[in-house]
Amino acid sequence: MNPVGSRQGVLRRRDRSSRTEGITTCKEKVDHAGTEGGSENPADAASGGADTVDIVDTLSPATDQVAVSFQLYERTRNPIYAWRAIWLCLRPDRGQPTHPLPDWCSEYLGRCAERMLRLCELRDPRLLGERQDGESDDAYNTRINKWRQGPRITADDALHMVPQVLGLSHQGKNRILEAHRDAQKVIDAVAVGLGGQVFGAQQMLTSLMERHNIADRQAKNRVKDGKKLLDSLAGRRGKNLPAT
Repeated sequence: MNPVGSRQGVLRRRDRSSRTEGITTCKEKVDHAGTEGGSENPADAASGGADTVDIVDTLSPATDQVAVSFQLYERTRNPIYAWRAIWLCLRPDRGQPTHPLPDWCSEYLGRCAERMLRLCELRDPRLLGERQDGESDDAYNTRINKWRQGPRITADDALHMVPQVLGLSHQGKNRILEAHRDAQKVIDAVAVGLGGQVFGAQQMLTSLMERHNIADRQAKNRVKDGKKLLDSLAGRRGKNLPAT
């Protein structure tokens, strides 16, 4: 018997068991909140009470997670989903890679590595920019030499620029926060779809307003955005996505 294969099989069974238990618990909470004496906020019950979850794990089974990560990355250009796919492929917690690293992940890592090395020259890599499609070696090297004659930055400045090098901060955007918000919008859309079957859509929206302390229009927009994200993925992985 292959001990590595056996170990991976156990881990996969545990993963499936955890997801099944989570879904069962979520439905039980909704049913309890809908009975007389149930005191939990319906939106909390339908979402499992979570503030945020791993959006990829929420949207797909394990076998499709890398593909869904790519779809999310393609749609949002958020590197968080690239890092999710990289982790899924390499899985250091399982002792060996589980999938070959996709080309799009390798391309992202290559760009990050180049910018990081430029940063180590204590110059701003943003002033150099990326190599353009069709740009010759001579033209690119000329730009590099000109860039190296430009202003230098301090090591502290370089350290603070690492999130930008990784694409996690861009033009004032916090891509980690954006990924968190994407996940929460999906949770809200699924919660309204699931809880609406028990309480009705308006009651779920009211509960959502109370949970997030937001107005009616904001609650509707959150659900609308979450559904759009789900629908865009459902076009490619339809039956694997939760209903809204």
